[in-house]
Amino acid sequence: MFAKFFELGSARQVMLWMRGAGMKLPANRSRRQVVWKEPNYDDVYRILTNPVYAGAYAYGRTVQRQRVVEGQLRSEVVRQHRADWSVLLRDHHEGYISWQQFERIEQMLAKNTQGRGGHGAARRGSTLLTGLVSCRRCGHRLGVNYSGTSQSVRRYTCDGRNAKFGDPKCISFSAIDVDVQIAKRVLAITRPAAIEAAQRAWVEFAGARDQAIEALELELEQAQYQTRRAERQFDAVDPENRTVARELEKRWNAALELERLIETRIDAAREINRRVDPPSVDHFTELASDLELVWNAATTDMALKKRIVRAVIEQIWADVDEARSEIVLTVHWKGGAHTDLLVPKRRSGERGRTTSSDVVEAVRVLARIFPDHEIAAWLGKAGIRTPNGANYTRALVASLRHTRGIPAHSIERRRADGWLSLEEAAGLMDVSTRTLRRAAQANEVPACHPLANGPWIFARSDLENEVAKRVTTRVRARRDRAGAGPTAGQLPLVIPRT
Repeated sequence: MFAKFFELGSARQVMLWMRGAGMKLPANRSRRQVVWKEPNYDDVYRILTNPVYAGAYAYGRTVQRQRVVEGQLRSEVVRQHRADWSVLLRDHHEGYISWQQFERIEQMLAKNTQGRGGHGAARRGSTLLTGLVSCRRCGHRLGVNYSGTSQSVRRYTCDGRNAKFGDPKCISFSAIDVDVQIAKRVLAITRPAAIEAAQRAWVEFAGARDQAIEALELELEQAQYQTRRAERQFDAVDPENRTVARELEKRWNAALELERLIETRIDAAREINRRVDPPSVDHFTELASDLELVWNAATTDMALKKRIVRAVIEQIWADVDEARSEIVLTVHWKGGAHTDLLVPKRRSGERGRTTSSDVVEAVRVLARIFPDHEIAAWLGKAGIRTPNGANYTRALVASLRHTRGIPAHSIERRRADGWLSLEEAAGLMDVSTRTLRRAAQANEVPACHPLANGPWIFARSDLENEVAKRVTTRVRARRDRAGAGPTAGQLPLVIPRT
């Protein structure tokens, strides 16, 4: 649990990982019986914040106080600051973690708390710098306002003094351009270490799977002990006492069933480990070269991007130069370096420059067979950005289609119009995708190719003309000349040894 917290940085993420891995935590049902149950957030948080796991003995961490509520005296338990604890003995016994690690956990949890001076844990909101940007004028942390269709309009706003004193808001600016510029600089400094980071990530991933199996093995050991104990109790009972014997037999069968269930889970986890081959150095090198494509892919988790940013950026101070219409940023990197950055500020209602006609036509063609989120992924893979430098998202593609009068993707209309992908068209013509792509590149078969490294799109009517039929005939003739393979009814030639 502690190792996972240092990896994931969030108590809730640790809880979700443990539940996903099928891991359980022990709990005292009574003084004599320990039961295993699925973890919840309170269990994980309680363990992470208990100094006993850091080898320390503490007393007086909480105090009971009385207060009057609606005319009645009520008791409440209040958690005290460490300086007010009655007793704190460090190095009292052997711990799972050191005291320095325990203090680091406290600091990380404090930063994950919204509204208490921390940055807040990385969440899945669409803004990249939530919790990292502070106002240079008043020192308050900037909040995020979402508006527009599908909450696609995002702005960083300083509401600190407005909320406390009713003063006017200090600064407010669009989050889109700022996020894009910060992302570019984060990618620029992380790209040289991409291969090493990818290799380390694989090692940690493999280690996490081993940790899950190890936890299951410990759980199996406990289940085996319970099975042996139930068996001894059943053997010790008088067979004539059928009431007690039936109850003990029931407990024994339940323990055996739990043991078999855990063994099945361990076997399944080990089988998954055997099926997953470790990636080669070439894979890591390819990932490093495609780092920007991976970052901009629609399937990349936003919370993961935020964790990467927080790993290299300590804080960002922001101000707005109204005279020059610029956003002034000072980025404080981990390690002490800082960077000054100027970002042009959008005017109210400004939507940026006009989208290129080539991009509009590409979206028009791609919409024939792809929904909006896949179109955004293809545009990102091709390195195409909005006129303001932002990455295309599903919402931005939908907005572009609506503005340009491009109909949304529909399976029914696609079938009616006869649009096919490369794989579908190759299957219809009974040729390989490689052969059909070469024929399309040589203009032997009509096809649409809106992006240089994008998909090929075919019309069913174009595959039924005489030119396309000649391609199919040529491929079949080549197969005949090469010699046909064995047919379903062909008998094998087997020469007996005797």
